[in-house]
Amino acid sequence: MPTHDEVPNFHQAPTELAPSADATETNLAWSLADEEPEPKWTPHRITAGALAASLTAIGAAGVVAAIQLHTPSAPKPESRSSETTTVTTLATPPPPIAPPPPAAEPEVTKPAESPPSTVTTVIVQTPAPPSAVVVPPQPAPTVGNWGAIAFSRYTGNVGYTQYFPTRFAAETAAVSQCAAFDCVAVVHFSNACGAIAQGIDLTWGWGWDATPFGAQSAAIASCSTAGIGCRPLGWICS
Repeated sequence: MPTHDEVPNFHQAPTELAPSADATETNLAWSLADEEPEPKWTPHRITAGALAASLTAIGAAGVVAAIQLHTPSAPKPESRSSETTTVTTLATPPPPIAPPPPAAEPEVTKPAESPPSTVTTVIVQTPAPPSAVVVPPQPAPTVGNWGAIAFSRYTGNVGYTQYFPTRFAAETAAVSQCAAFDCVAVVHFSNACGAIAQGIDLTWGWGWDATPFGAQSAAIASCSTAGIGCRPLGWICS
């Protein structure tokens, strides 16, 4: 902290700092007298100039190189050797003559195959119609060996006779034995057997044969020509 003695007195007159005009002219004269003209090329300036020239040359070389890299080079002219083109014309042989085509074979048309039939054929076997009863010829009459059978269609009565000397006698006796107003002698035989058969629809049949079995078969066949369910009713031999 400044003491009282050191406190500046602001009321004092200011000290003149700037030199006077005479002093300035005197100092300038001494300065011009003391300064000598400095040489233009000093060693330092020569070194600096050489360095700057070197840098400038290096930069210019780099620019030239860059320009050369980016500048497309003109195409080199190609050297063309003289060539002689020789055209050789070859004689074209005539085309081969093709043999005539073979004669076309006649087309054989196959008949169209019919599709498999889907119709089912059912074979129904119908019973053969009964054969006509073949009545064997009457045997030669023998005295005492005639027989006959008579029956009534209305009452169903039957009469049998055997061992009569004549056919008429045998038939008369058979009708009498039938004992009905409509009895009729239907079969007669000699030295043979006779039989009669009836169907469930009241159809009648008769026949004769050398044996009782044959006579019954003949009677059933005769009945079956017009009726159904025929069965033998009786037989007799004489």
